[in-house]
Amino acid sequence: MPTPIREVAEGLLPRVDEMTEAMVEGYRQRIPDYPKLLARHSQDVYAVSRKPPLIFFQLALENRPATDQELTVIRKAGRARAGQGLTLESTLQAYSIGREIAWQFISEAAEKAGVEEEEFSEVTILMARFMEKLALRVTQGYLDHMKHAYEGEQHRRAVLIEIATAMSRSRDREGGAGWGL
Repeated sequence: MPTPIREVAEGLLPRVDEMTEAMVEGYRQRIPDYPKLLARHSQDVYAVSRKPPLIFFQLALENRPATDQELTVIRKAGRARAGQGLTLESTLQAYSIGREIAWQFISEAAEKAGVEEEEFSEVTILMARFMEKLALRVTQGYLDHMKHAYEGEQHRRAVLIEIATAMSRSRDREGGAGWGL
């Protein structure tokens, strides 16, 4: 027989789109960078925002922690936000707002279902651990992108220096001394 919190998770699964709408509206209202991001990447923001509650409800249903495979999606999202120009602070703030809104849905549904305090405490711990892992993976993904961008820029700079040096040597050989770098 399912426990009340599992019933709550099952009952909230059909409301994930409603929850996602509330999350995205929360980002729009509370994070200055988000209206501009949403103008360019709204489908991606909705798709990414929808995944954490779906994963969390699955964890609650199965009473288990998140797997690395499940969290890989979140890391990719952090990388994408960095590539879209969002700051790490705004990215993490969005996950915090998402957690807050999801928790409102969960706590209201748990209260209506009469979930006992002890069981609700277990779900609180599950949510806290899940959000801790989310923040870590988002940050890792964000830093992955920044590292890749930095390495790419260093490579481009080295190539430009190499080209400029070669051009300078070529001009020097052609008798145009003093034209080089």
